[in-house]
Amino acid sequence: MYIKVILKTRELIENSEIIFSEHLSSTRAFKRCKKLSLSLMFGLLLKGLSRSLQIELVDCLTTLEGLDDVENLPSKSAFSQSRCKIEEGFFKLCNKHLCEISKSLNSRSYSPSKPRRVAVDGSVLDLPQTIELEKEFGCNKNQHGKRALARFCFAEDIDQEEILLADLAGYNISEKAIALPFLDHFGGSDLLIYDQYYYGFEFCYRHIVKGILFLMRVHRTKSNAIKAFVDSDCQDQIIEVKMSQKGLKGLLADGFEVDGNTTITLRFLKGKDDEGNEIYYVTNLLDTESFTQEYCDESYHGRWKVETAIDVFKNKLQVEHFAGHSPLAIKQEFHAGVCQYNLVNQLYTQANEELYEKHPEKRNCYKVNRNLTIGLFNLNFFTLFLDQKEDKALQAAENMINILVRFPEPIRLGRKFPRKYKINKRKGRCYTQTNYRRAA
Repeated sequence: MYIKVILKTRELIENSEIIFSEHLSSTRAFKRCKKLSLSLMFGLLLKGLSRSLQIELVDCLTTLEGLDDVENLPSKSAFSQSRCKIEEGFFKLCNKHLCEISKSLNSRSYSPSKPRRVAVDGSVLDLPQTIELEKEFGCNKNQHGKRALARFCFAEDIDQEEILLADLAGYNISEKAIALPFLDHFGGSDLLIYDQYYYGFEFCYRHIVKGILFLMRVHRTKSNAIKAFVDSDCQDQIIEVKMSQKGLKGLLADGFEVDGNTTITLRFLKGKDDEGNEIYYVTNLLDTESFTQEYCDESYHGRWKVETAIDVFKNKLQVEHFAGHSPLAIKQEFHAGVCQYNLVNQLYTQANEELYEKHPEKRNCYKVNRNLTIGLFNLNFFTLFLDQKEDKALQAAENMINILVRFPEPIRLGRKFPRKYKINKRKGRCYTQTNYRRAA
C-alpha cells in the first residue's frame, strides 16, 4: 500500500503548479525559476528543515543531481525569497489530498450507526523569539520575561491515526475557538471526541444543528445538570438541558434563531478511567443499544492517540525547529509538518502490517520503532518523492520497510511515569535559537 502512497504523492508534487496554483502569490510565481522550482520547494518544506538551511539545499541537490557544478547551487537567500510565493493554504490543501489518497486505498465505510471516530485536541508551540512573531501570535509573560507562543489544534482519525484537519492560531485563542471551524468538514457519519475543557451549551448546540455526533468528558462541577447527575445513582441518563446565558449570547451573535427557552437533549454517562476513578461523559449518542457505555469508554480512551500524535509532532518530528522566522514561514512549516506526519504514519502502518504478516507471534508484544521510521523517512525523502527514477524510489521504500521489520521494539505494557510540572521551559532539543541551526 505504501508504494501506492509514494506514487500518488510523487504525482502530486510533479503537478503542484496546476493543483496548488490558487495558493501561490501570483500566476507568474515559479514560472522562470530554474534553480528552485515549485516541486523542489514543495519537497524541501515537506521534508522539514531541521538542519542548517544551506546544508539542506546542498543535501537535496547532491542527492538528486550530484554536485558537479557548484555554481548551480541555490543560496539560502534564494530559498527564503522563493518561499514567500507559497501561501499558507498550500499545505492545507496538500494534506487534504494526502487524506483523499489514504481514503482511496482503504475500504472502510462509515455511517451514523458506525461512525468514524475523530479525536480533537490541541497544544502550544514554542516559536522563535522575534518581535514580529510576538505581535502575530502573542506571548506568555511572567516575572522572568516573555516567550512568543502559538496554539494549534488537531482533528485525528483515531482508527487510521491520520490527522484530518489542523490549524494554528494565536496563543490567546482557545482550542475550542480553533476547533469550531472544523465542524464544517464533518457530518452525521463522524463522532468527534473531546477532552473535558470543551463542554458548553453553545458548543454542543452547534454539533446538534449540523447533525454531528460528539462525545466529551466533563468535569463534575461544570453545570448544574452535571452536578445533579453526578449526585444521582444513575449510570446512564438522557436529560433535557436548558440554554445558558453565555450560550445564548454566543449563538445570537452568530445568527442562530434561539431564545432562553431553547433546550437540547443530551445523554450523560458515568465511566471509569485507567486507575478506576469515576469520570463523566456528555454525548448526543442517544441510542443506548448501539452505543453502549462500553463503546463510549473505549472511544474516549482511544482519544489518547491524538495526544500521542501531538507528542510525535512536537518531539520526534521536532516541528518547533522552525527554519523561518516570519509568520508565513511558521504557518508553512506547521502545515507541512502535518503532511509529513501523515506520510510517516503511512510508512509506520505498512511496516507494522508486514511485521505481523511475517511474524504473527509478535502481534501483541512487538511493534515497529516509530523514531526509526522518522529517521529513515528523512534520510530517503528526496529519493522517494523527488528523484526522477521511479524504480529507485520504490526500491528505497522497500528497503525502509525491510529495515523496520528487521528491528522492531518490544511493547512495554503498564509503564507509567509521574507527570513533572515545570515552571520554565527547559533549554533542550526544541529550544529554537534564531541564529543557530545544526549542521547535520
